[in-house]
Amino acid sequence: MIHVDTSELDALAADLVASGQSIGQRVRPVVQRGALNVKNDWRERATRSAGAHGRLYPLSIGYESREDPTGAYAEIGPDSGRPQGRMGRGFEYGSINQPAHMDFLAAAEAESPRFAKALADLLGGIL
Repeated sequence: MIHVDTSELDALAADLVASGQSIGQRVRPVVQRGALNVKNDWRERATRSAGAHGRLYPLSIGYESREDPTGAYAEIGPDSGRPQGRMGRGFEYGSINQPAHMDFLAAAEAESPRFAKALADLLGGIL
């Protein structure tokens, strides 16, 4: 699991909320774009790594986002209700039958600089 320290952003969000601005509404498009980029990259990587036995697995990868007054959030990953969506843990972390693919980690790391820049640009415009 990747952990990102957002304490400074949380403090800024609280200041903006106190001033009457909703950080969630402003940040959500950036979060959604980042989530979409990670989802698409993850699907591409999973298509290559899952092989014929996991041909439906990449199609199970999606994302959902939400906002509240202090921020915006996205959850990206395989949907267990879709075909082969329950196989995500085995593909990502490996099993006795296959090595770990870690496609999510690679996709998230690739998106990280773009996401950070988009947030910095947004916050620079707000301040």
